Amino acid sequence: MSAALALGGMNARAGSLPTTLDTLLVPGASVTIGNLEFSDFSYDNHGTPPPASGVTVDQFADGGETGLKFGAPFVATANMNPDYSIGYTVTGLNGALINDAQLVITGGNFGGTGAVDVSETILWDNHDATLHASTPAGSTIDTAVFPPQTSVSVTKDISLLGGIPGATVSVIDQGFSIVPEPTSMGLLGIGLSGLFAFRRFLKRAFIA
Repeated sequence: MSAALALGGMNARAGSLPTTLDTLLVPGASVTIGNLEFSDFSYDNHGTPPPASGVTVDQFADGGETGLKFGAPFVATANMNPDYSIGYTVTGLNGALINDAQLVITGGNFGGTGAVDVSETILWDNHDATLHASTPAGSTIDTAVFPPQTSVSVTKDISLLGGIPGATVSVIDQGFSIVPEPTSMGLLGIGLSGLFAFRRFLKRAFIA
């Protein structure tokens, strides 16, 4: 996966990574990391800071997971309960199929009686998978495995309960795993079979 990232590189029609979310809200904007394209971004903060220009978007890579890192001071002051929504579409390129999603929340203040809750829905062909990360109760990481898909839609709901003295979350990571499409695997198998056959032919010719 690291090699794929190095070869695939990163590009965005609205600018290269890292960037801010407002640049990706422009119609037609997308960002590509390796064999994954991210497009059709949306953001709803219900008038609560930060604005889209205050949300940074960067590359996320963790082991076999590749995706996006959203960074911002998502803040709930004492006894307030703001809610945010981030959406986008993920598409596999060059025959890559998406079969796994990972959600991670880090940073910020999780003390006191405040709480952070991030729920996520992955949609494809009238099917869906859900992920959920929260603190202080629950886990700050969740994963979902689903049948390989060419494209999926992602909707994150970020809810903060200020409590006392308040709560913040500063980083929300999103990673995906990909697998080659069956046709690509079949072609690879044919290619390997041909290579082995050629090696046997050379060996026999050398012995003769």
